Amino acid sequence: MMRNFHILACLAAFAALAMPLAAGPLDRIDDWAEARGWEGVGLLAIGRRSTCSGALIREDLVLTAAHCLYDIQGRVIAPSTIEFLAAWRDGQAISRRSGKRALVQPDYMPNQPPTDANIYRDLALLQLDMPVDPQIARPFALGAAPASGSSIAVVSYGAGRNDAASLEPDCTLIEDYGGVFAMSCSVVPGSSGAPVFALRNDTPVLFSVISALGHDGTAYGMDMSAHINTMIRDFDAGRGVYPGAVQATRRIKVGASPNTATQPQSGGALFLKP
Repeated sequence: MMRNFHILACLAAFAALAMPLAAGPLDRIDDWAEARGWEGVGLLAIGRRSTCSGALIREDLVLTAAHCLYDIQGRVIAPSTIEFLAAWRDGQAISRRSGKRALVQPDYMPNQPPTDANIYRDLALLQLDMPVDPQIARPFALGAAPASGSSIAVVSYGAGRNDAASLEPDCTLIEDYGGVFAMSCSVVPGSSGAPVFALRNDTPVLFSVISALGHDGTAYGMDMSAHINTMIRDFDAGRGVYPGAVQATRRIKVGASPNTATQPQSGGALFLKP
């Protein structure tokens, strides 16, 4: 099936976006009790200018979309200017960490007309400057995608709903286009990088992230099973990781407070739209 894609600057064009035709109910996570089990999903405040979504897969490692780590000119964004706000809600986070290093899926082409191949590679790892206590926010397990037609779940932030995470527990994996998933889930600019889950024995298993939005509101993500383990091994070995040199440990004076970010603006980084 032939599809054409173009890049969308989310804030300028948000009002023109169509919503998914077959999306399930979308639940705002209003309190910490409702957030239980989903605390590992957070808002990515990018250079205090834009936002994406991301999820912990290790105590110090966030999975997100590759295009979230580039500016509109296709230049890489310094990881240190990105902040991960775990379970962000109404101006508060249960943990906030700055980025330290990053790795983008090889062959991803920033600021290029997106294709199925680019969506397939639209994946990145962001290392945090300090681990997040797993008793506060537990990292998610990775796993294989369910069959087409299966019910799936997405937890995301985005334009118009950046004040709290939104849980959609019952959307559908419509079809697998050779490694690119079409899904009925409700996504908006800023939902880029949001984790997509299969629920197995009531346990969320992360199998994709949101990458693109179709003209009819269909969400798209990648089958990451063929390359996520290689990316993690490359990251651990330092292959393709930037900045290349590991920064020296910072000394924090007693009473010093961690870095803070201004209130993130609604919307997100570049969001791909078929």
